[in-house]
Amino acid sequence: MAGLTPVGPGDLPRLLRDAAAEARSGRLELAELAPGNPIRRAVHFEGGHLALVSSSATAERLGETLVRSGRLQLFELVRATTIVARDHKRLGEVLREAGLLDAGQLCEALTLQARTLLQRVLLVQRLSWKWTRGEPTGEPTLPTASLFQGLAGAATDSAAMRHAIGGDERVLRRAIPPRVLGGAAPDALQQELLRRLDLGAVSARALVDGASANELAVQRALVGLLCLGQVT
Repeated sequence: MAGLTPVGPGDLPRLLRDAAAEARSGRLELAELAPGNPIRRAVHFEGGHLALVSSSATAERLGETLVRSGRLQLFELVRATTIVARDHKRLGEVLREAGLLDAGQLCEALTLQARTLLQRVLLVQRLSWKWTRGEPTGEPTLPTASLFQGLAGAATDSAAMRHAIGGDERVLRRAIPPRVLGGAAPDALQQELLRRLDLGAVSARALVDGASANELAVQRALVGLLCLGQVT
């Protein structure tokens, strides 16, 4: 697609990490080459923190995410959507003004939407990207480090995880100097992998084979470490 660059093996965690570690403001546009119309998604950053996500796929939008999770009734969404169109406001703003969500609940809802969208994107191998710079707006942000750490936690496709990591033969190292995002401590498996990498660089395949957990669990842990900037 015009103006977009294909996402290659290992690229997605790097793109997310760089936007966060470099404290960027703007949006990472991600286009999925799906049959028919492509699905366009965007991950919006505010000073390196994830602020919100957007998608052309109806099922990935905030309102549908809220209804699916039982946090909003369908008739409430219909009513709120009418106000959004009439007053040119964001859905979250309308829901807060209507007393349907408070600030904390809205943050939880946006975090759930972001996690769901990013987990789906991880499974897509025909993806293109583009970064569009923006100015900081002072908008509230989401818990970026914890989102990145557990990003692949629900993944069940080992081939997709291998692609996200960069392949079995990719040589992995501890990041020196570390480009670590604060706010999320590595879990037990991630700590085990980091201790192994403290001994020296090793291929993803060797790291998987030498770990105490199964292949998919190790792949999930590695994706989180790559997004957090603790591994390169």
